[in-house]
Amino acid sequence: MGGLHALPVVDAKHGNLVGIVTAKDVMRDVMKIASKALPGEDAFSQSMMDIPEILSNPSGDATVGV
Repeated sequence: MGGLHALPVVDAKHGNLVGIVTAKDVMRDVMKIASKALPGEDAFSQSMMDIPEILSNPSGDATVGV
């Protein structure tokens, strides 16, 4: 599978190569941002613990916070 895996970073004023950005660099930063935006594991676990209460209350009065 081919594709672009790295891009040069160039100083716009002088045209000098100052670094390389790889696909791994981009994915690492995406995962860092996503981990801050998504709810933590404990929030998911608490929601799962509420399922028996929701199922035992067919009137639909129980709500689960996200």
